[in-house]
Amino acid sequence: METTQQIEPGNGLLITADEQDQIAEIKGKAAYGRETGPVKFYVGISCQGTHDENIQFVQHMVRANYFRRSSVQSIQL
Repeated sequence: METTQQIEPGNGLLITADEQDQIAEIKGKAAYGRETGPVKFYVGISCQGTHDENIQFVQHMVRANYFRRSSVQSIQL
């Protein structure tokens, strides 16, 4: 996951919105963090839900990312 804030390893709550403004949330743990530039970090996430909850959460994240990128590209055209 990419973020603008450094996240220390430990427990937290991950939240993302999908293209229909529905909120998906799951408890997780930051497995690692790496600074990739000024105010830019990559964070490895270990989801703490059941297998099905983890899959559903990742699907929400992928759809939200795709929707955001599609929206930005259509604005730039």
